[in-house]
Amino acid sequence: IANINVIVKVALILIVIGIFVILFIEFDGERFYKASIKLIRYIFSIKHYSQSFNKTSSNMQDFIAFKDVKDGFIVYDKYFAGVMQIDPREFRLLSEYRQDQMIDEYFARVLRSIGENSSASIVKIDRKLMFDQYVESENKKRDELYKIYKSGELTEQELHSREKVINDRLRTYKTLNETTSIKKAFFYLVVYDQNKENITSILEEAVETFKEIGMTSKILNTKELAVFLKYNFTDNFEEKDVDALHPDEFFNWIIPHDIEFKTSSTTVDGRECTSLTVKNFPLSVINAWGYKIFNIPNTKVVMNLTPFEKKKAVNMLDRSIQELASQSEATFKASSLIDKTTHIQTLIELLRTLSNDNETLFNVSLHFVIYTDEASTKAKKKARKDVKKTIKRIINEEGFDVADNFCNQQKFFISSNVSRYEALTNFQRAIHSTSLAACFPFVVSSIMDNDGIILGIQNNYPIVVDFFKRNEERVNSNMVIMGKTGSGKSFATKTILTNLSAENAKIFILDPENEYQVLAENLGGRLIDVGTASQGRINPFHIITNLDADESEGFAPSVNNFAVHLQFLEEFFRVALDGISSEALEYLNNLIVELYQL
Repeated sequence: IANINVIVKVALILIVIGIFVILFIEFDGERFYKASIKLIRYIFSIKHYSQSFNKTSSNMQDFIAFKDVKDGFIVYDKYFAGVMQIDPREFRLLSEYRQDQMIDEYFARVLRSIGENSSASIVKIDRKLMFDQYVESENKKRDELYKIYKSGELTEQELHSREKVINDRLRTYKTLNETTSIKKAFFYLVVYDQNKENITSILEEAVETFKEIGMTSKILNTKELAVFLKYNFTDNFEEKDVDALHPDEFFNWIIPHDIEFKTSSTTVDGRECTSLTVKNFPLSVINAWGYKIFNIPNTKVVMNLTPFEKKKAVNMLDRSIQELASQSEATFKASSLIDKTTHIQTLIELLRTLSNDNETLFNVSLHFVIYTDEASTKAKKKARKDVKKTIKRIINEEGFDVADNFCNQQKFFISSNVSRYEALTNFQRAIHSTSLAACFPFVVSSIMDNDGIILGIQNNYPIVVDFFKRNEERVNSNMVIMGKTGSGKSFATKTILTNLSAENAKIFILDPENEYQVLAENLGGRLIDVGTASQGRINPFHIITNLDADESEGFAPSVNNFAVHLQFLEEFFRVALDGISSEALEYLNNLIVELYQL
């Protein structure tokens, strides 16, 4: 009996120890007992919201944070929100100095304009690309060709060859519109405040700031806000539907009909999505660190930013410095001492800049919504898990640690939708404006100009290039096509030239190998044999009136054309009259000038 009692006692002790061990095991980034508490709360929580609420669901309108969309603002109970769309730009090819300038001087300025009474969110959504504007542009180009033909500037063969090119592009755009669902990342800055004037001021200043670095942005109007909010709940709708609605109908169209919360996913109007929230940020980051994680396909990304009150931020930094100093005194490891000393120096520098009003400290949270097909079968469930696992791996590779939000789907839904309320406060981290600006997710992933030539598809996105577009980055149209033998250099060149002919561009090809004769004949062009002059001649003394050099410094076009032409003639004489002396060349140049003055 005594032995049995001992065995029972040992067993009970082992059971108790086992229970305690299990309760303190890590699960989704926290102790198991906390996860168990969340599971119990989930069991007794409301899991279903509907517009047609009944005994098994609650009223959808009571769960949605915003109450209306009106006069270019999102209306909440006690505050408002304004939204601006930010178009991405090329960033990776810029010099490090230029990147730092865009981040530290410009984007950081936008973030610091968000005052203590305001808050903000940076939102990325994937929107279906519509190619209506490209179809309209191609139709205009075709009409312009007919006008040129009627004026006698084009032959019938030239007209038909160019028209075929435009018709091919129209078919491509219509196919992309009707049979292909191509989605692209769109970026937004949402500003929250109780005062509409403050919101407008912050957004207008941001538009001007982005303009200074060659970026286009705009403040959304009421209809555009409705589409933006709809995308925050689901991507399973047609944007054109909003055109048929009266503004009073926007709210009921935006909000979901049904939302069902599960332990690890949420179903919105039949579309299932899972979630991830960043719980730890990397200690060091590179420029545009947000580019890769914001541009993951089939995700919505929301970064919520709440400025600290300056006094609270200073007090928090003081406490952190004191705690690290105490820990440094108690440690004997050299590596740990170096880490803590470096951390202290960083915090002291941040405290100094914060005290001088050169920095703003933000409470930051970062959420990912992952869209998947509803997992009704084992195969679909496995596919959904694989998608989430892949995305999680991409985020982890960038140095971020994420949580799956087990039994926290309601709080995640609130935090990842457009409002200033953050329900997952345990995942908020303090980040100063300079490091936050370095996220700069507004990086173009493919070239898609508003007008131009569609050259093909890359990474599922159509490549549309306007060769005549000019801005601070595209100062001319000079280019080089490089590739190994057989990679398609000639094909790419001929494709570009064929499309440029449809733009009614004047094309001159120096073709020593007679490679472009068939192309020239198909486009109604002419072949000029310079050696025999049997098909015509090139007059080197003819001034090409449309040669308006890209390097123009403000001269009148005719004067600039003449100066460029004289430079061309000088080079022509050097080649044609090999060995000519500089005195003879100068005399010849003076004669040419006098000749043109006659």
